[in-house]
Amino acid sequence: MLKTAIADIIKLAFLYSARYTLPLLPIRLVWTLAECAGFVSYTLNDKKGKAIKSELKKMLGERFTDKELKTVLRRSFVNSIKSHFETWTFPKLNREKTAKMSYFSGMEHLDESLKKGKGAIILLSHFGAYKFVLPALGYMGYKINQMAVKPTIWKDGTMIRDKFMDIESENEKKIPAKFIYIEESLKPVFKALMNNEIVVMSIDSLLGSGRVPYGFFNNTILFNNTPMMLSLRIGSPLIPTFIVRQKDDKHKIIFEKPLVAGHEIKEDVAVKNLTGDFAALFEKYFMESPWQYATYLPELRKNKLLVN
Repeated sequence: MLKTAIADIIKLAFLYSARYTLPLLPIRLVWTLAECAGFVSYTLNDKKGKAIKSELKKMLGERFTDKELKTVLRRSFVNSIKSHFETWTFPKLNREKTAKMSYFSGMEHLDESLKKGKGAIILLSHFGAYKFVLPALGYMGYKINQMAVKPTIWKDGTMIRDKFMDIESENEKKIPAKFIYIEESLKPVFKALMNNEIVVMSIDSLLGSGRVPYGFFNNTILFNNTPMMLSLRIGSPLIPTFIVRQKDDKHKIIFEKPLVAGHEIKEDVAVKNLTGDFAALFEKYFMESPWQYATYLPELRKNKLLVN
């Protein structure tokens, strides 16, 4: 109870002070503050920490020692807080600032895809600072859309969390990207792709009815099939994308080669093949730095999208 109370006090202090100053600070200082806040969060959130560690053990089995898992757990808290702090700098971002915070690899895959005239689907997961691809490309002049759920959908009736969701929703409106909320029609997604724009979609979204099971290490993740279906039906290239935080905290935004389903195969088989191709890449990135995804595992489990 005491740790929970302390954590709530810290969150309240952040809501009514730091959130106004973070966008004005040098990014190196923001990262340093986030490092400290992440360690405090790791220390105070026993329940959350146990849930994440439990999922890591189920996922990775004997691949890591207890000492290594403890390090992964601590780094996962720090990484999560850094991503949140970065999101709260969105109101003051510009092209120069995003260039200081990120760089690209495989940009040719995106540019060549757009030359085909049917847009491009950036296929990502909740790995790393997954939202940062939006300002990074948006400030370079790319027309980019994010298929998403409204942050306010995650309100739970508690004052602190609900306020956080409201602020996050407001921050999203400050960057040069359009949000297409999936509670609405898919028509804006089709329109954006046919206008040769970029649409960012998550393969591990918590919402969506169509699912493709894939054996992910010692578990199975039920991946969202919507990105693959849209790619097949419209002909938009499907580009696996990973945002990987580096040792200096900059984000390496990696565009892999577009996925190819093959010719003359049934749609359901093609969707399964494309999902498997993405998941194979995802496993590689997850194994290299599991702390960049670990905090999302309990959410997948809670929503019955991660099963043993």
